Amino acid sequence: MRYQLLIRIVSLTIALAALAAAAAAQARTDVQLPKKEVTPVDPQVAVGPPKVQITEVRNAGVLPGDPQKLRIIVKWSAAIPSTTTVSQFTVSLNVTYSDGSAASTSPSFPASAREAVLRIPNKGGIVPNTFRALVETDFTTILTQSETFSGSFSLSKANGFADSISVQNRPEAESDRVTAVKALRQNGAFNLTDYDVFWFINQRRAGLTFTSFKVKGDFAFHFSGTPGADINQSASATASGEARQARLTLSSPPKGTGNLLRIDAAITVDAFFTVRQRAITERTGSF
Repeated sequence: MRYQLLIRIVSLTIALAALAAAAAAQARTDVQLPKKEVTPVDPQVAVGPPKVQITEVRNAGVLPGDPQKLRIIVKWSAAIPSTTTVSQFTVSLNVTYSDGSAASTSPSFPASAREAVLRIPNKGGIVPNTFRALVETDFTTILTQSETFSGSFSLSKANGFADSISVQNRPEAESDRVTAVKALRQNGAFNLTDYDVFWFINQRRAGLTFTSFKVKGDFAFHFSGTPGADINQSASATASGEARQARLTLSSPPKGTGNLLRIDAAITVDAFFTVRQRAITERTGSF
């Protein structure tokens, strides 16, 4: 009896030791598991200028069918972020011949191009010696800029509830500005709820592409029955980059006492645009 009890105690001890060893092994296994690494996102991969590199410039010999010309092949690579748009590449080549004379050319290529075949004079035994190649990239990015311009207008019965300023024959005519505000008619009468706002954008500034406009109007209504007690209301609207007008609609028409004397309108326009940019990559060498 005593012997059987001793065997049971020994068996139990061995079982507990085995369980402890397994638990320890499991714990070691858990500790040694590799941690999952997270690669940080590089914003330049999606946003920013293209990375252009000239990979090859070589003399391909006489142009077939035109022995007076030599072919110079220029190749380049372009890593373009997903939010960047390339409009074109301009490839400029300046060549110096063995007698010291020079030739140059500078054609443009579409955004899909990665190779240019340029033509320079074939001077027979006077061969091209050195070169300077440039690849100019025209591009825009998703990053937008903005400007704000505003104007104040007075609408009344005297001007048909439409006030405007002239853009022509003014020294500052080339600046962006709000040009007019007018109340809309409904069934022959002004409804005092809807107003069309017009603005002018200087189109001569190269490289700007307007993407959208945000228009806000603050209106103060002056009634004869409540002098000095203006009724103030506001409205806003958005418009596309091609638009030059927007309609502002008040939530409800103003309710005043007496006749409407005038409406003071303060208009603010936030203009959002992208700017066409240029980047130049250069490579020099000998043929």
